[in-house]
Amino acid sequence: MNFLGATILSVIVAVVLLGSRRLAVLALAAGILFLTQNQGVEVFKLNLYAFRILELAGILRVILRRELSSVKLNRIDRMVILLYSFITVVSLLRYTDESSYQIAAAVDATLAYFIFRALILTIEDFKYVLNRYVLLLVPFFGAVLIERLTFQNPFALVGANLYIADFREGVPRCTGSFRHAILMGSFGAVFLPIYIGLALCEDRKFWPTVGCVICLGIVGLSNSGGPLSSVVIGIIGWSLWIFRRKMRTVRYFLALILFVLALLMKAPLWALPAKISDLTGGGGWHRYYLIEMAIKSLSDWWIAGMPIEQTKDWFPYIIHTGGADITNEFISLGLSAGILAIVIFVILLVKAFKLIGEVLEAIRNTKTDNSHEFLVWGVGVSLLVHISNWFGVSYFDQIKFVWHLHIAIVAMLAEAAELLKAPNHVLHSFEKSEA
Repeated sequence: MNFLGATILSVIVAVVLLGSRRLAVLALAAGILFLTQNQGVEVFKLNLYAFRILELAGILRVILRRELSSVKLNRIDRMVILLYSFITVVSLLRYTDESSYQIAAAVDATLAYFIFRALILTIEDFKYVLNRYVLLLVPFFGAVLIERLTFQNPFALVGANLYIADFREGVPRCTGSFRHAILMGSFGAVFLPIYIGLALCEDRKFWPTVGCVICLGIVGLSNSGGPLSSVVIGIIGWSLWIFRRKMRTVRYFLALILFVLALLMKAPLWALPAKISDLTGGGGWHRYYLIEMAIKSLSDWWIAGMPIEQTKDWFPYIIHTGGADITNEFISLGLSAGILAIVIFVILLVKAFKLIGEVLEAIRNTKTDNSHEFLVWGVGVSLLVHISNWFGVSYFDQIKFVWHLHIAIVAMLAEAAELLKAPNHVLHSFEKSEA
């Protein structure tokens, strides 16, 4: 860890420990933008990279201030605990060289999730963080724009590579503080639907609109087909707003379309990424063939996963891990802990979408201001964009924290839905809380 990285980390840790709940969330979110995974220290052979130090600061804060006690476990919380506990148990039972990494990743995910759960208690907390976060996105975008114009990454000051290493058709693929261009682009893609929702529900639309523009700019500067496709998915998700009261019909219609495509296509449905990449660019063929090989090798990994080295024959090329480039979150999860881990993860996502629907219905049934419906819908579309991303990349750096933040927001909304459905409800989860 260099001096600048240590200084930034120290300031963020101080705010996390001493600031208000809302400021603590903003500080953690700032770490996502302005620190890299190359910033860290090794203690007793344990790699404490910057985000892990932030986790320790966050969990220490919510425990000492008893903020964690305000979290009442709901269905989303329990599914998160079940998922990462299952991964940990499987990793311990079939201990390999990768198990320590998988266990550490599961612990990281659990800690990050519950830190956000303890710090974001109301939708007003979430709106406050989103509006102020734009002030951090502006300098981040400026730094990435400098990277694009000069071919040199300003985040090299905190451990990123100085020179752009990846080009597509002669155009650089910027990475910012992330480890890959597709991850930076995914970051912009998942926040875009939420900022659209915020712009629609807020009276003051300037900062949410700026947030939308910056998110699009981040996707553009990443020059990656996957995030671009995810932006299209997000736009489609928002276009379904007019059918928001008939989503069951929409789901049946989409299922029918997939069924017809399965009958008409000569290739399987999972070949669609390859077809789409013909239009948007990117590694669509790789994503298709990865699913193909995972299915063919199902007997090798479905029970408890398998070491990544055993995938070295899936492609004519391998990466630094010694195996195939696993650019699919679901397959990555299966290789870590078997097909049951994928099932649990899918159930978590199904419950999350179902909950979003319940919250929207609860808001509509109240006689109060229902402008929050836009923001809740935006959170639902963001979940859809995450899923779109996962068919093109397996999250492996600070983008994970964005996912933990977003699913924690869904869990917060679960409490809001319960309050809204209760007789003589009080809109605690939609009111301003003490920051």
